[in-house]
Amino acid sequence: MLMERGLQVTPEQCVILWRLWNFDGCVQRELALTTFKDMTNLTRILDGLERRELVRRKRDEHDRRCSRVFLTDAGRALRGDVLAVTEVLAQRAYKGLSEDQIDHFKNIANMVYANLNGIPG
Repeated sequence: MLMERGLQVTPEQCVILWRLWNFDGCVQRELALTTFKDMTNLTRILDGLERRELVRRKRDEHDRRCSRVFLTDAGRALRGDVLAVTEVLAQRAYKGLSEDQIDHFKNIANMVYANLNGIPG
């Protein structure tokens, strides 16, 4: 659906962009952990996003062993278009469900996420 709308990003890349829209400038290793990507896959995804000039990597000023990932203006500008696609997908996914069922599903998904990330409930 992304490509149909002329968005030259993959769902895999959208996961990374989504995280950066909320936590721009995060450390690459942290980005891997919070998006459930291993470092090899994350590097490949970031390479593609950099080629499209949607993100840039920069060495951390205080710890040169770390790289931080920043959105470019183009990466920030893509947010509205990607969110529009996710809204259409959500409407399709939740079709026939009541608001209570959707809320219940989201609560369970959040609990699963917290469990996998060791976040106390």
